Amino acid sequence: MVDQSDEVERSWQERKLDAFVSTLNRESDRGCALTASAMLDEALLESIESCLVDDEEVASQLFRSSGPIGTFSARTDLAHVLGLLSPNVRRDLILIRKIRNQFAHSPIDTNFETQEVSNRCTQLKLGSSSNTQPRRRFVASTAYILGFLHGILGARRRPVVLTNADNAHGSEPEAPLAST
Repeated sequence: MVDQSDEVERSWQERKLDAFVSTLNRESDRGCALTASAMLDEALLESIESCLVDDEEVASQLFRSSGPIGTFSARTDLAHVLGLLSPNVRRDLILIRKIRNQFAHSPIDTNFETQEVSNRCTQLKLGSSSNTQPRRRFVASTAYILGFLHGILGARRRPVVLTNADNAHGSEPEAPLAST
């Protein structure tokens, strides 16, 4: 028997992904690459935050643009070592980041048919492998990964920090013994 809340959640996710793809399809090539990358970066941030204790002060320092986890690259690597990403998802995120950088930093008129961008799109494995057009392959891969990351968000809850009141003995938890 399928839980009705699972059906509602799946329907909401499908609508959100449809809106994501529709938004990308209305964009120029540059807008498509930058928008998709920004949304994936935000979803990576949310996925990582779902694994952390709720400490806004520390998190804001870590995730600010000049912080240690302030870049798409750092977030991809951290999500991977936390076990949130498979090697295939990580690989495609790295390619998507490189495609984004090509669009963002190239002084020439870059599009999905530009050789370097097209070659990277060909290397994307997730989403629909039947898409031979670079832009369609890029959109399919980014939509697949966004759906994957939102699935993580739906399955995770933030860890809880024990306080003295939460501890059954009324004292701080014991520190682990140092190895000698």
